[in-house]
Parts: sequence; structure tokens; C-alpha cells
Amino acid sequence: LREEEANARQEADYLAFQLNELDAAALQEGEIGILEQDLARAEHAEELLRTLQAVDDGVQGDGGLLAGLSSLEQALAKASRYDQRSASLLERLRSVRIELQDIGHEASGAALEVDLDPAAVDRLNERLDSLNRLLQKHRCEDETALITLREDLRERLARIGGLGRDLGELEGEEERLRTNVSKQADGLSKARSKALAPLAKEVEQVLHDLGMPHAVFRFEHTTGEPGPRGIDRLRMLFSANKDRAAEPLDKVASGGELGRVMLALIGLA
Repeated sequence: LREEEANARQEADYLAFQLNELDAAALQEGEIGILEQDLARAEHAEELLRTLQAVDDGVQGDGGLLAGLSSLEQALAKASRYDQRSASLLERLRSVRIELQDIGHEASGAALEVDLDPAAVDRLNERLDSLNRLLQKHRCEDETALITLREDLRERLARIGGLGRDLGELEGEEERLRTNVSKQADGLSKARSKALAPLAKEVEQVLHDLGMPHAVFRFEHTTGEPGPRGIDRLRMLFSANKDRAAEPLDKVASGGELGRVMLALIGLA
């Protein structure tokens, strides 16, 4: 063990240099793809802003789609008093209005986030160049491979630093940390579980107010191995009809229904 420790320490300085370089890069999975998208947006920032503003104005502005829908909705509301088909059309038109409102709000918010800073392109190019140099230096295909290399270096250095430590001490420390993580994760999970049912009821009530009187909304709560967000695994269940069992939202909800659920969740955030 001592001979292994002596040999390993000879390479520790080089490994530490590489690790420090990768740590300083603050690598994130998927960052290159995000940077490339951000760069494309930055290079077309003015055009993007005009487009988003046009969408916002076309939906929410004077003479926009919502203004036109308002008169149609009023007409259908009158007709629905004596015509069932008009009542059905009115309900669908209201769903369209909700969806358009969401589109208009999102376009307006996105327009506010457009970065017109002329230096943004240079900053993004510098970051991309820095990452590409690391990829070339370490012969990695992407940032995920760099992250894997970084963690491998960290583990190798940790092994070098830990060769002189007693194995039993290391195992005891690991068990203590696992117990602590498990305890904290269980406490967090219980608190989350307690809050889910009331939150689901609030979402359900908002859906009722949005013209879905029979909507059912639930959270399916399960647990798994501890991760960055704890042990909880959540899935949203939904049914537009109270006589039908709630199923996964992404599998059963229509576009309009999904839009209203998202609107309800955003409103309660």
C-alpha cells in the first residue's frame, strides 16, 4: 500500500493541474448546445425581438386576435341560449381565447428577455472557443465526456490522498453520510407529500374556474434513490371528466387542456 501511495503521488501534481483547469471551466452538460442556441439568438436579436413583438401585438393588441374573438364570443353566448351547438362552439372558443392569452403573454415575456447587448455575441463566442479548446486538448467528443474526465481525475486524486487512511474509517464515514442524506431526504419527502394534496385541489379549482367544471387533477408521488432533488418522483395525473380515472397528463390532455393546466400551475407558482 505504501509503495502504491508513493508511485501515485508522483502523478498527483499533473492530475491536480488538469483537474483545476477543468474545475475552472465550470462545465455543464449540454452547455455547448445551449451556447450555440444563445449565439444564434444573439446574432438575430433584433429580428427575434420584432417577431415576438409582432406576435404579442397580433394577439393582444388593438384589432388583434383576442379583440376579434371577444365579439365572436359575445355572439355565440347569445346564440347558445337556444342552440346547443352554439354552446359547444362557445366553450371551444373560450379555450382558444385562453390559449391565445397564454401565447400572447409568453411572447410578451420572451420579448422582454431578448438581449440586445452587442457584446453578447463576443462573450458567447469566447465561451464556445474555450470549451472547444478543452475538447481538442483532452480529445473529448463533448462536454459530457469532459465532465466524466474531470470526475475521474477527482476520484484518482482522492484515492491518492486517501491511501494512508484506514479503510474502516472511510467505510464508517460513508455510512454516516448515507444515513444523514437518507434522514434529510425522508424529512423533505414527508413535507412535500403533505403539500401535494392541497396543491392539487388548488389546481383543480383553478381548472374549474377556467371552464373545466369536471376536471380532476392529482399528483402521483413515488420515491426512489436519493438525487440532487431528493428521493421524490412526481407525475401529474389528469382527467377532463370526473367519471374517468385520472391518467398521466402528457398522455391524455389535449393541447387546450394542457394549456389550461399549465396556466393554473403558473398562476399558483
